[in-house]
Order: sequence, then C-alpha cells, then structure tokens
Amino acid sequence: MKPYILTFVSICFSASMYAQVWVQRTNIPTAKSVVTGMSSGNKGYIVFGRSSTASNSNTLYEYDPILNS
Repeated sequence: MKPYILTFVSICFSASMYAQVWVQRTNIPTAKSVVTGMSSGNKGYIVFGRSSTASNSNTLYEYDPILNS
C-alpha cells in the first residue's frame, strides 16, 4: 500500500510544480458569450457569439500577443 501512496503523492507534487499560470491580457471591445475561437500563426481570433442584449454577432476580433491588442 505504501508504494501506491508515495506514487500518488509524487504525481500530485509533480503536477502542481508544472501548473500553468494564466495572465489576463487586453479585453475584447464588447462582451460576448457563446463565441468561437481559433488561432492561426501567432494570432488568436474570436468570431460570432452573442452580445449582452442576446443578439447574434458576426464580428471577427483578432488578437496579436506581441502588441497585446
């Protein structure tokens, strides 16, 4: 039983050491829900979604991590 406990503790410790940290970047201009996201090259894209008034949107947003915009 002890080897199993030691293995479990080792796995948990290893996983916590390599946990990623999320940092918030610039917000999109309009709050959206139910969006579709993708990336191409070094840029991220958010498209479609619903605004706070529950209207559908066909706006495409591009995020450039180098410019943080």
